[in-house]
This record gives sequence, C-alpha cells and structure tokens, in this order.
Amino acid sequence: MREYPVFVPFEGEHIAVVLTLPDEDPIALVALLTGGSAARSHLYGVWTRAARRLADERGLASIRFDYIGTGDSTGILPEWRLSNMPVEQVLAAIRFGMAAAGVDRMALTGFCMGGRVALAVAVDALDCAGAILVRVPVLEPSGVSDALRRARESGPASFFERRLKQGNLVRRLLRSLVRRKRKASPWVRRGLATALDHGRLLLLYDEEDFTFGEHVKKELERMIGALSPAQRSNYELTVLPGRGMQALQSREIQQELIDIVVTWMGGLFAPTPARGTSAPVRG
Repeated sequence: MREYPVFVPFEGEHIAVVLTLPDEDPIALVALLTGGSAARSHLYGVWTRAARRLADERGLASIRFDYIGTGDSTGILPEWRLSNMPVEQVLAAIRFGMAAAGVDRMALTGFCMGGRVALAVAVDALDCAGAILVRVPVLEPSGVSDALRRARESGPASFFERRLKQGNLVRRLLRSLVRRKRKASPWVRRGLATALDHGRLLLLYDEEDFTFGEHVKKELERMIGALSPAQRSNYELTVLPGRGMQALQSREIQQELIDIVVTWMGGLFAPTPARGTSAPVRG
C-alpha cells in the first residue's frame, strides 16, 4: 500500500488530496467523502483506515480530501446548500485520482451531506459503478431543522442544542417535530431514480439515527416501489442496530462502517458483482 499527498488545482484554489494505491495495479477508484467541514480522514481517522484496507484487501485505489476552505485546502468554505454543493470539487479530485491510478471505473462513499454530494455525482457520472450513502438526509428541510442548523452555526446556541439532545424523551420529541408531515425531497427522489439506472446504491443508517425512522423508511419504500425492477435490484438499505453512527461514537460502530465499506466495494468491483454483501437489513 502506498499513499501520496497531492494538491489538485481547482478554479484558482487547490484541493488537498491523499491518494491511496494498492501495491498491485488497482481495479478501480473509491472516493471517500466527509460531511460538511470534517477533515479528509473523517472522524477518528475512519476514512484513512478504510482507504488502507480497500488497498490491502480489495486492490482498490481511493482518494480522501479536504473541501475548498477546510483542512489543508486553500480558499474559503461557503455555506452548503442543495443548489451549491461541491460537486465540481469532488469531480476534479476523482478525475485526478482515476488518471493517477490508471483506472476507468469509480465509486463513492459519502457521509451525511457528503452522501448528498455522492448521490449528485452518481447521477451524472456514467462511469460511477455505485455509491454508499451514509446517513444521507432524505426528507425535505423543515423550519425546525433549519433552526437547528442555525443553532449549530451560532456558537453558544450549539451548547443548548447538545443539552437538548442528551435526553431520550426530548430527542424523540425533536425527531418527531423535524419529520412531521414531511415528504421525501424531490431532489433525492429524482437522484435515486437516475443513479439506480446505471449503478448500485447502498443507504446506511442506524436504528436511532436522527435522519432515519419509520417515516423515512416508508418514504424510501414508496420511492423505490415506484421504480422499475432493474432499478430496484440496484438498491440496498442497511440499518444497523443501536445508535452512534451520527458521531461514530464507539470503536465498534467505526469498525462496522469500515467493514461495510470494504466488503461492499469489494463486491461491487468483483468480476461477477455479488449481491447481499453488506450487513443485513433490519427493521
């Protein structure tokens, strides 16, 4: 396994990229995307550990990187909006990685908002074989969720939000308010349908995930049920037991995430793609 830190030019700035290569010729490239302004290695170095296992165990190259304005990349980070996600940054890093690795196939794994970016890339990139979307938000934004976002950005208010979430009762109330009478985002609905036309998707949550629940599960079932049999065959949903995926709070859930990424990507690029290689669907 070899690793190379590189600065990739992008619109007058530079994206700080780490390219991980197996010792042998790589099979394909996997892009590992963080959510928001997280560092390229992600929480607790999860993407670093995943990248090295993808190389050593599956013969897959990978890239992880800091978005413009974060970590070692240059520039200023604008506010993330659905209309202004860093898709072009991701594509620039991927195209560099594919050229450097000498491969013509790729896939993505994205965490939270990085999952939305991964889905956006998977929609238009026909050389994308598939994507793992970890904690990807499915429902339309609500007034409450917008208020929580502003609280996270406001400093002192974030302390109040954290204290609210410490109680299970308050957490359940907050979750119900955020999801009340909300439908799946039209952008997500269109994105899933288009991406599943030419690649596989795995959506990954845990049972207590703030972005998941019975309502989200039913919305997903409704959306996927309206698709063609060929599209449905490319779709997988995995719900891990318990909680902790949101902040990767335990070593066990970190390891489970890495195991799923390595196993699923290995199956995706196997000579005959294997079905059912991810953890079983629960619930």
